[in-house]
Amino acid sequence: MIGLESQARIWLCTEPADMRKSFNGLIALVRTQLLHDPLSGQYFVFVNRRKTQMKMLYFSPSGYCLWTKRLEQGQFAVRHRYLIRTRKMRSCVSR
Repeated sequence: MIGLESQARIWLCTEPADMRKSFNGLIALVRTQLLHDPLSGQYFVFVNRRKTQMKMLYFSPSGYCLWTKRLEQGQFAVRHRYLIRTRKMRSCVSR
């Protein structure tokens, strides 16, 4: 289990992401397409088109963290086409 900061927001990217991207590619997506600051301490979640892989990018005081999950069966319950497309992101959890 990942311990989340109590005041952090989790943002879900509403467009499918290329899971070949690593730190620099996802940081660039957050800055240029999603118009957010990746250094903000917020969590940014990306899911691939088939909804079988997920990556979460986070900046901590010691550097960037990237968590990855690949499902062996099934799909993540994310419906890209039904999410609000405001700035291509949706706030999932606000504490």
